[in-house]
Amino acid sequence: MKIFKSKSFKKLSALVLAVALAMSCTVAANAYVRKQGDLDGDGMITVSDVTMLQRMVSGTLESSGMLSVIAELNGDGVISVADATFLQQSIVGLNPTPVGFVPMDGIDVSKWQGEIDFEQVKADGYDFVIIRAGYGNEISQKDVYFEQNYAAAKKAGLYVGAYWYSYAADESDAELEAEVFREAIAGKTFELPVFLDVEDSLHTNYTKSKLTSIINAFADSMTEYNYYVGVYSNQYFFNNLIDLSSLDNVQTVWLAEYDDEMNIECDVWQYASDGTVSGINGDCDMNKCLVDYPTIITQNGYNGY
Repeated sequence: MKIFKSKSFKKLSALVLAVALAMSCTVAANAYVRKQGDLDGDGMITVSDVTMLQRMVSGTLESSGMLSVIAELNGDGVISVADATFLQQSIVGLNPTPVGFVPMDGIDVSKWQGEIDFEQVKADGYDFVIIRAGYGNEISQKDVYFEQNYAAAKKAGLYVGAYWYSYAADESDAELEAEVFREAIAGKTFELPVFLDVEDSLHTNYTKSKLTSIINAFADSMTEYNYYVGVYSNQYFFNNLIDLSSLDNVQTVWLAEYDDEMNIECDVWQYASDGTVSGINGDCDMNKCLVDYPTIITQNGYNGY
């Protein structure tokens, strides 16, 4: 049975974006990174952000998409005067305590980021990292930085998830990828889901039914070993090549959509690929986590717990 623990946000038409994705599967990323509370996107938390939040509460500024995510600050699940008060208290150093789950800021990394100082990443205000474990159907394709990244991220106190890049040609190949993925991550614990990354150009040649079956085969294999499984892809794939309603044992969705609106329901939103993060050289993918995975996973004994 498919279970999605998603937040719903207003959907806006994105025809131009869909066409761009259809042509290239990538679009230009946001020029800035939107951390919690940074409503005006200037990289700082100031009175200007409080003013914007107050306008959202009063209804003079629409609260949708990215704004709806970064304005939810006190963890009660609604945008209200309490969030504006929370932000004001934070600015003056009162450090109020959230009352529930607040969307988390995070990154995803692979060997392409090279050496990473995760202590600096944590100090820069990030909560989690999703690490590439590898790709394909052979253990020799394990990411050369995976072990190092995992150990350093855990030591720094970040929540950790993992993903496997798929080249699967059919269901049996997907099952083999799942087996190799489990071998790569054996003995480790993950507070975030383990994801199948489905975005390769070879998959654009498959029917929606076939690609959905490939994802199901991978997810079925992983859930047999009590992993909390998700699928990662971009808007074009989810709209045209994957039947979300027919995914079995896929418990969550990680969406790559470089825009200020989520046009597909998701639990992790990769909203930019050009982020600048302390401790990482070069550009980095930026993500918002909208679900309290650490509680769900640890309390239910998934992912090695």
